[in-house]
Amino acid sequence: MSRETPDADMISDEELTELLADAEGTTPLKIERGAAKLDIVPPERATIVDVDKAQLPDDEGRGDKIHDQ
Repeated sequence: MSRETPDADMISDEELTELLADAEGTTPLKIERGAAKLDIVPPERATIVDVDKAQLPDDEGRGDKIHDQ
């Protein structure tokens, strides 16, 4: 089973930026400026982390569930 999204479900970067801006009540330009400040790694260079075994700041590596406040 492929994990890739069919082309029909894909949106462009510009469409995503507009959706985020709408959801956050800001402008696409502010979203773009904020994204430019982040060091976003392309998926092909991203590190894969097993979240069930990752050491999280709240659990000191015990694997406890983090509960939303």
